[in-house]
Amino acid sequence: MRLGETDMRALHFLIVCENTETLATPGAIAQALEISSASTTKLLDRLERAGHIRRAPHPSDRRALVISIEPATRASAIRTVGAQHARRVDAAKRLTPAGREIVIGFLDDMAAEISVENADWIHEESPDDLH
Repeated sequence: MRLGETDMRALHFLIVCENTETLATPGAIAQALEISSASTTKLLDRLERAGHIRRAPHPSDRRALVISIEPATRASAIRTVGAQHARRVDAAKRLTPAGREIVIGFLDDMAAEISVENADWIHEESPDDLH
């Protein structure tokens, strides 16, 4: 789709909102993408100029806007993600059984290393624990 990572993340968020019948507001997008309101405005301006989204008045809050993804962009984004997933599946199919075992072992080890249970900050004593 020739869009940047943040733009694609925004479109993904809009698709999820649409799928769950949740109204997407600029504030919700900013929170989901962890970007400032100024960055969100620039992002939405860019996506609207390119014809990917539309802004509409919020149905119950006159001060707010609702952001929706254009149907053609939604279809293109889904095709793009589907094609990427198909390439990942093809790569996995090319692995030998021994290679799969190595990859699975690596991924299991990586998941254990980055799990919340192994996070250093969980095991640190807080100032309240010292009393």
